[in-house]
Amino acid sequence: MAKINPFKPNSPVPPGMFAGRLAEIEALEMGFIKLSTAIVQIF
Repeated sequence: MAKINPFKPNSPVPPGMFAGRLAEIEALEMGFIKLSTAIVQIF
């Protein structure tokens, strides 16, 4: 099943739109941590 992109400028979305995206959120957090410590990995 395709995921719906919850990004809509100037239009908030309900928190339920982010349900089931924990792995994606954690991957983003890890990317931010790596960037802030200058540990960059090419995808």
